[in-house]
Amino acid sequence: MNSLLLSQWTLTFFGLPADYRPKLWAEIFDLVYHSNGGFGHDEVYSMPSFRRRFYLKYLARKKEDEKQQSNKQSTAKGGKVHTPNIPQVRKRTPRKP
Repeated sequence: MNSLLLSQWTLTFFGLPADYRPKLWAEIFDLVYHSNGGFGHDEVYSMPSFRRRFYLKYLARKKEDEKQQSNKQSTAKGGKVHTPNIPQVRKRTPRKP
């Protein structure tokens, strides 16, 4: 009788993937930190995801424009542009049993 009540589906919940929360927290942190006080944590957390992603892309474009402007100014002065070598962080992959 119990076998008749159980679902034939292997998944019991159709929700968000397990890696959604860390991605959400990273988006919130990036937007709050790099907006230099333009957004607060609660404001960004309650913001719809499409708007949050729009602001992230817009902020990235603005930061890239600022970087290009500073590079133009420093090369116009005759100085060489020095970009620091920042090592990339590798993602850890879970071990398979």
